[in-house]
Amino acid sequence: MEVVFAARGGEGPYSWSVTAPANGSVHVEGWSQCRYRCLQPGNNTLRVEDQQGHFATARITPLQDAMSVQPSSVTLNNTLDASFVVSGGSPPYVWTTANPALGAVSFNSATSYQASYRAVSGASGVNVVTVSDAEGRTATATVTQN
Repeated sequence: MEVVFAARGGEGPYSWSVTAPANGSVHVEGWSQCRYRCLQPGNNTLRVEDQQGHFATARITPLQDAMSVQPSSVTLNNTLDASFVVSGGSPPYVWTTANPALGAVSFNSATSYQASYRAVSGASGVNVVTVSDAEGRTATATVTQN
């Protein structure tokens, strides 16, 4: 995949670069445009700088599949614990619950694609577990406590 970027303003000619050359390369076209070529899926930052040292950046992120949580719903009858796994999105992930009075979620930042839910003993109702990724996408699961 390729995308053309153009720069205006400042004092040309411009110099173009990327922060992750393994993910994408820059091919300068004239002095005010470049063609970014994706070499492999991954985040990158394109930087353009003029002759006076002024610069602008563009963040390049690959399209990610929609996020989902498995299981999408659980019912806790005789247990207080449930486990969840997120797929899709961009790590790191952050997990939260809608109603901490019903239960809390915990996760390790190193393995944030997994989370554990612990219900408050004696509390009943419906809680929502939400996971957010680095790009602001979210996915949810429902916990019913009897």
